[in-house]
Amino acid sequence: MKRFLKRFAKRFIKNATLSFAFPIAYKYFARKPVAAGRVLFFETKETDMPDSFELLYQRLELDAGKHPRYMTLNQNHVSYVQYLKNSIWALHEISRAEVVFLADASDLVSCVRLRPETRVVQLWHACGAFKKWGMSTADLKFGGTRKELLRHPFYKNLSLVTVSSPDVAWAYEEAMVLQDRPEIIKPLGVSRTDVFFDQQFLTNARESVESVVPQMRGKRVLLYAPTFRGRVASAEGPDRLDIAGLKAAVGGEFVLLIKHHPFVKQLPPIPAGCEDFAFDVTRSLPIDQLLCVADVCVSDYSSLVFEYSLFGKPMAFFAYDLDDYCDWRGFYYPYEELTPGPVFRDNKSLIDWVKHVDERFDAQQVAAFRKKFMSACDGQATVRIYNEVFAPPLNEATNVKAADVLRAHDASGIDVSIVIPAYNAMPRLTRALDSLLAQTYPRERMEVLVTDDGSTDATWETLCTYQERYPALFKVERLEAASGSPAKPRNVALEKAQGKYVFFLDADDWLGSEAIERMLDHAVEWGSDVLLVKMWGENGREVPKSMFDRNQPKADIATSKICWTFAPLKLFRRDLVADMRFPNDMPEDIPFVLEAYLRAKCISVAADYAYYHVSFDSADEQASVTSWDNPHSSIRIYQRVLDLQEEFGRSDHDFAVVWKRLFSRDVPRTQSIIEQTGIVLDKDEQLTMQRLKDAFASVDGRLN
Repeated sequence: MKRFLKRFAKRFIKNATLSFAFPIAYKYFARKPVAAGRVLFFETKETDMPDSFELLYQRLELDAGKHPRYMTLNQNHVSYVQYLKNSIWALHEISRAEVVFLADASDLVSCVRLRPETRVVQLWHACGAFKKWGMSTADLKFGGTRKELLRHPFYKNLSLVTVSSPDVAWAYEEAMVLQDRPEIIKPLGVSRTDVFFDQQFLTNARESVESVVPQMRGKRVLLYAPTFRGRVASAEGPDRLDIAGLKAAVGGEFVLLIKHHPFVKQLPPIPAGCEDFAFDVTRSLPIDQLLCVADVCVSDYSSLVFEYSLFGKPMAFFAYDLDDYCDWRGFYYPYEELTPGPVFRDNKSLIDWVKHVDERFDAQQVAAFRKKFMSACDGQATVRIYNEVFAPPLNEATNVKAADVLRAHDASGIDVSIVIPAYNAMPRLTRALDSLLAQTYPRERMEVLVTDDGSTDATWETLCTYQERYPALFKVERLEAASGSPAKPRNVALEKAQGKYVFFLDADDWLGSEAIERMLDHAVEWGSDVLLVKMWGENGREVPKSMFDRNQPKADIATSKICWTFAPLKLFRRDLVADMRFPNDMPEDIPFVLEAYLRAKCISVAADYAYYHVSFDSADEQASVTSWDNPHSSIRIYQRVLDLQEEFGRSDHDFAVVWKRLFSRDVPRTQSIIEQTGIVLDKDEQLTMQRLKDAFASVDGRLN
């Protein structure tokens, strides 16, 4: 009973802290601004800095503009009360950081509403995709229930997830519940694997291991590195390996080094009489050094085999409990198809393989495994990650002032037209309009065009009031009858726009006070035809994040993530879109924005400011909206996308991100509605859907 009450109390405290106390503490600390250049490397369980952090930390120490810090909750080594105290202080540090690096799951980082100035980079501690983890283990014996994992998630607030190859991104998307933001998963490589390409590190590793195990000199090294069994808190090391049998068979040629998982507290003993052959180095040597000196590696379900594949050496898998382990935790791929070496369930077969390893080793199998799962680990991962997160893009530190440049070309002209469609938008419409009055850009160089789409509330009266007070800024118009979509009110305003640039704003959203000035400065300096600006979700609203981790003066649809957002809430050069209109007979965003992308010579991304604040208060305040759940209208969009591809002569490769974007949400939704309602498609619609599937299959083999 006492144990039950203790568990109940701990669970209650966990729910209370993650749901209330920690978010409130973070919000309090976040009242202060972030500290310029502060980079936090944040560990949860252990005391020492994990090797996943070391190379990046060392690189940042050389950067005069960056101030790296390491912090750990030390969860595995302190009392629960001390852990809670550590968590509060960690929230203070997180609230002041520009960048937070993680290498493991963190419910602490995930439980807060992260400020927009802070980016969180998940480096993850493992390579490849072997045994399941995260949401992939939901409702399995190893994992928690899906309800529990969603109540207190571990992978929210991420800006970037680095992985070892493109082929494993899908597993991280599943495990981290990133189906809505797959674009943040990038195959930049795993930083800590860079040491395996450093000859000095390899030399030092051998010297270090030999100093601990001098008996290895003149012999080959057989490394046994299994993963743990059971749950993390009570992890056990497997003890089924026949060490005495191995000594009898290969003791004259090999020494056996044993490295159990760090979670294992009680290490299995070395059998009597084997002390001169087998050495448990779990507590004395790091795994990266052991991988460097091993001539043969035997594991079971550990992800270290991905790193070991970089050496191109023999490996085998002692999986005596494969069926039980599969039921307990599961794998991302069929186990015996995945492993780059033979799988053994008994000691006799394993020992025989080790004895004849040279003639039985399949080097091509290991090379294929490495290519599939470790293609981004080439000794340059740290450089790529650093550049992705920190390297200032070309022309980011701009001194160009758009107001001066544009005024020199046209002394009395309008530089930007802000277009707002509105329908029953009160009371939030005033927030949008007030944010425009608060802009730092010269008001006389702006115009705001608002079209009331037949509202039945006080929207029109409010617009008239603003126009009366600020007649030079606000120009308002009213449609007699609701049109059913934002398309018509946007088109009405676009026809009358006079600015050199046009920006589309929804009536229930608003802009940061420096937004117009900053976006025009960038657009003028970079020569942008289309400028995407960083968005910030309010009241729980999710917004695109991965494409806004840094400024990009020049991006394109083939190599960037810009096609993951087709909302027209962007800055457009008016000459580019002057003859374009939003279609009234289909959901309007995709065709308009995609055509603008294809027309543009320069597409840019501004990520240095929270430009656009997106509200979750309402879904229908931009115009009168009819349901777009009719698949016929959606298929018209898909046909228009195919037409645009042909019209602009773009290949399926160029459109790969477009196809993936459509098949991540839009097409599955359309197919689901068709199946649920029994709607019959005509021949042209069927042809469009088939063409779309063929296009996607050409860039994604999972449809083949």
